[in-house]
Amino acid sequence: MNVTIKDIELLKNLDPQRIRYYLESRGWKQAQKIDDLAIIWTSGNPTSETPQIVLPLNSALPDFPLSMNLMLQTLEAIENRSQIEI
Repeated sequence: MNVTIKDIELLKNLDPQRIRYYLESRGWKQAQKIDDLAIIWTSGNPTSETPQIVLPLNSALPDFPLSMNLMLQTLEAIENRSQIEI
């Protein structure tokens, strides 16, 4: 059963650094850093069909929780794992 995180406060408090460690441990590679705003990650060797996710970095931005939610949904679909497991 997949569980989706919808709690705005929880999403606001997710630590991008911890997610970065998770992605690295699962074989994801940094493809591009967008200033101090976000990092685009790819799974495996980058091609036009390689899965990508965007990890937001700046929790002070108003859309940070929404961006984290989108990142978790994408990661959940790619890894076929619950957001709680991620």
